[in-house]
Amino acid sequence: MSSCTSVQSGTYREPLMIGVKDLIIRAENGSRVVLHCNSNTPAITFRSPYARVDGLTIIQDGNAEAVLFDKGSGELTRCDVSGTCGCVNIQNHCDPLLFGCTFHDSRRGYGILLNHARAIIDSNTICNNFDGGIVVEKGSNPYIVGNKIHGGKGSGIVVIDNASGMLVENEITGNGCVAMLIQSGGNPFVKDNKVHHGKGSGISVTDNGRGIIEENDVYANAGHDVEISKMGNPVILRNKFHDGKGSGLSIFSNGRGQIEENEIYNYETAGIAIRDRGNPIVKNNTISTNKPGGGGTSGILITDNGKGEVEDNTIIGWPLTEGEGGGPIVTKTGGKAKLARNKIVETNSAAEPAAAETLTVQTKDKDSRTRSPFRPAAKKPARTVGRK
Repeated sequence: MSSCTSVQSGTYREPLMIGVKDLIIRAENGSRVVLHCNSNTPAITFRSPYARVDGLTIIQDGNAEAVLFDKGSGELTRCDVSGTCGCVNIQNHCDPLLFGCTFHDSRRGYGILLNHARAIIDSNTICNNFDGGIVVEKGSNPYIVGNKIHGGKGSGIVVIDNASGMLVENEITGNGCVAMLIQSGGNPFVKDNKVHHGKGSGISVTDNGRGIIEENDVYANAGHDVEISKMGNPVILRNKFHDGKGSGLSIFSNGRGQIEENEIYNYETAGIAIRDRGNPIVKNNTISTNKPGGGGTSGILITDNGKGEVEDNTIIGWPLTEGEGGGPIVTKTGGKAKLARNKIVETNSAAEPAAAETLTVQTKDKDSRTRSPFRPAAKKPARTVGRK
């Protein structure tokens, strides 16, 4: 049977160690309870098989995180938490619930850090932290659902060091670095998230990172909406990528990946850019542009020794006649991919598209062109035209 302690309004200064089983500490109805510490130990340390803290404001101005889960499970609910060196640290295979809290304004640290831990992190606001909003590392495996993560100077969510987890229905926006970083063997399942208006790229999978990235809405980030590099090898399936400042997906520096059945539209450079030994599988995607005549952009750009398999995609809105700077599929400076059964549609109107052959151009300069299969070549054609 649980023991419940209701705390009256006031500001308390001494750190709290919870070692009692089935203890519930909560703010008395309508009261504001503040635990404000300036110490080298956490403001609250959980070392109990189960305990709950509900409705408190927890501030740590000293050289420790505000809350430490060091043993057992426990619940932190409806709390407002800030700490100079970090808000919450979960370690030692702890498995707590964090629900309905705000974790914010860590001036030198993170919002939530998991190290060899599990957790359910549900419906929290994580904002304005110096380091990552949520950092999942060293084999941790949390369930992260329904959180709003914004305004941090670092990344929104980081999954590294062979950690995994489920990242579902979160909104990640306005962070200073890449919104979601999957690195060093990180392997999460990422579904139904909104990742937008970041100051860096949207999602980066690098250094042997993996993961399944499915049915997310990723848009309007300052960098590329997805970057895959350094043997990163995710499955990217049925997402919407749109309206970004860079490319929809950029695969480079030996990045790989299986990219299938995505909607990719309205980018400043290319829907998909494969370069610098990038080697993905790109199949059954729809890539389109709202720029008249393509606006000098490319649907798929393969350059700088980029490789891969590019098959069965539909590319809409680029003309098949010669144009300046871009085209539906453009290869140049050593780009070489297997191309098969791609459909090029000159307009993105609702009319039934006519079947068209895929033509790509290889050039060694910036003047890459794509020409129509329905008329003769110009007098000064590009050096090599690859026809499927």
